[in-house]
Amino acid sequence: MSNRRSPFLFVLSALTLSFTACTTPPAPAPPPPVRAAPAPLPPEVIPQGVQVSPPKTGDVSAAFSADKVGQNTFPANLIGARLMFSSNLKMPKLEAVVTGPDRFRLFIRFSNPSKKPLLVSLVCTYADDASSARKVRNLSFPVSTYRDIAIDFNGQPERTLLIRANAEEAH
Repeated sequence: MSNRRSPFLFVLSALTLSFTACTTPPAPAPPPPVRAAPAPLPPEVIPQGVQVSPPKTGDVSAAFSADKVGQNTFPANLIGARLMFSSNLKMPKLEAVVTGPDRFRLFIRFSNPSKKPLLVSLVCTYADDASSARKVRNLSFPVSTYRDIAIDFNGQPERTLLIRANAEEAH
């Protein structure tokens, strides 16, 4: 008789469990996604003889700052400048000012018209002389901003000037 009761008890147990609404608890909710903090931008590298403004917004054709002293020689004398820069960076303004005998200061304005922040590196060489190169690295350009860069050089501004800028998206 115990053999007959075993299947009967099994069926009875199964029916009892199904009628008493025995259910498994729901799985816990998954944890919220972890978002990594944005990586800090690398530090700006600005050599001696170079001044860089903080990022600005507004009219990119506005005059350079009032501390510009000397005789403006460019664009009046059409200085021989070769420019190379990436398409996502604009250079709306460039001026050279004689600041003393055999000295001049180059004023450059770069702007970021794109919809993403940029990280810019710049090399400016005077008179095809590598020893005169001024290398500025890791300048941050938030969206729709511009920055003014002033670079001091020895020599006459009529010589060849090479300005090379590279911009990449800041992460």
